[in-house]
Amino acid sequence: MSPERERRRLLLAIHLLECPECGPAGAASVLRANPEAETPEELDPRRPEAARSAAQALAARSRRWEPGRLEERLGRWAESGIRFLTPESSGFPRNLLESPYRPALLSLRGTLAPEDDRALTVVGTRRATDYGFAAVEKIVAEIAPHRPTIVSGMAEGIDRCAHRAALANGLRTLAVLGEGLAVPQNRRTRELREEIESRGAVLSPFLPDASARAWTFPFRNRILSGLSRGTLVAQSRVKGGAMITARLAADEGRDVFAVPGSIFAESSGGCNLLVAEGATPVCEGATVAEALRWRAPRPGSAASAPAARQTSLFASPAPDALLSGLSPEERALWEVCPSEPGAMDEALRRAGMPDARALAILAMLEMQGLVRRLPGNRIVRASR
Repeated sequence: MSPERERRRLLLAIHLLECPECGPAGAASVLRANPEAETPEELDPRRPEAARSAAQALAARSRRWEPGRLEERLGRWAESGIRFLTPESSGFPRNLLESPYRPALLSLRGTLAPEDDRALTVVGTRRATDYGFAAVEKIVAEIAPHRPTIVSGMAEGIDRCAHRAALANGLRTLAVLGEGLAVPQNRRTRELREEIESRGAVLSPFLPDASARAWTFPFRNRILSGLSRGTLVAQSRVKGGAMITARLAADEGRDVFAVPGSIFAESSGGCNLLVAEGATPVCEGATVAEALRWRAPRPGSAASAPAARQTSLFASPAPDALLSGLSPEERALWEVCPSEPGAMDEALRRAGMPDARALAILAMLEMQGLVRRLPGNRIVRASR
């Protein structure tokens, strides 16, 4: 497609997104049904393939067509570093292009790359626990040698953990927003977005000045599932945006992975349900790599280089030789420490020794990497 025609299709997409009767889903449907149209007058609601979007096409045709004004808006957005891609653009993500949920356009800051085709979407609850954070950090670090791009939604909790884990391991990462790129952000969010833009891109299927609404996040979830061949739900309750993303991925025939959790933990109820419904349970990164048929990196290649750093909340597995060198008291305290993050006070109580003595032994175990203290007066031990 010529640059001129691509530009006219972009203006048409913006026109459709500005039309209240269309919305992002309707705009995408109209464009798919009218692949040759470059102006609203060329939209044909009578075509058989346009039946589902006929009302939106008629609404767009009745709305005043102002290409000059739209060009001015594009210029202002470009000055703030925002670029646009349509499905006709050469750089449009291939995975998303093959998805039935591809949007009318993508606005972005940062860069997309061909290697983003090897992507994994990682999503989960905003109210994540230490277990969920640790699972994300562990799995991302383990798949890092395959050099995937990590896709997530920039929300608090699991999403931001996934982005930070990707950055920590030197991976590219893409963030998909539920609002426009020009909507003001708080300082913490702005700083993370800038980091992501330096190692990938921040994307939105909405116009830059579009504010978040209840319906924008489910639409954003379509983009999250469409950008990757596989979606990993690291931690989720039975209801939530992560579950929507997982089911959208399943509807597309793409791989769905879930990190199992305790049957007593509400925060893992959604993941356990996904596993019961057929999602692949994931306890280590190799499961994801094998399912997505990622080839093992060649020795000495850049992809085989060790990850930048692993920041798992879990301590490293404890070598048997190190455990065998513990004193009886040290071994007893290590044994009562929880294998998943738990209350430190409870572990000390179960140890059955004076607090001062237990704390001293705990400090020794921590120095040896056998135990790690966590925020909130919590603790976790390494597995055998």
